Amino acid sequence: MKVPPLRLANAFAISQGILVVLCTPLAYLAPNLIIRMDQSLVHELDITPLTPSVPRPFALDEFLIGLVSWAVFAWVSGWLLAVVYNAFVPNKTDLG
Repeated sequence: MKVPPLRLANAFAISQGILVVLCTPLAYLAPNLIIRMDQSLVHELDITPLTPSVPRPFALDEFLIGLVSWAVFAWVSGWLLAVVYNAFVPNKTDLG
């Protein structure tokens, strides 16, 4: 069964947007947790020098740029995944 690329792309973008909206308050409420999570994602590379010593105030413009950037990246990823997946799905007449 083929996957509709636009539907999957839209689902990826909306899902990522929800995650960004949920993650943003966590980053302000528990910045050390986020730093530890990020550090584990980069194989324990020490990223603490990159963190500000004073918490930054919430900036709506930065939030919106991040939200749109992540949503666009997720949309492209979802579309590409569907297109590549569909290339491997055999046609009904294809036996191989």
